[in-house]
Amino acid sequence: MGKAIVITGTPGVGKSTVASPLSEELGARLIELGPLVAPQGLPEGLDDETG
Repeated sequence: MGKAIVITGTPGVGKSTVASPLSEELGARLIELGPLVAPQGLPEGLDDETG
C-alpha cells in the first residue's frame, strides 16, 4: 500500500494552492474530496448553527 499526504484546514486557507503543485512535484495523484462528498449528501462547508 502506498503512502498518503493529507492536507486539511478550514475553507480559504490555501489547501488546494499547496496540494496541486505538491502533487505535481511528487508525481502523485491529487484527490479532491468535494466532488466525492457532494453526491453523497454529506455536509460540505460551514455549519449554519456553529459557523
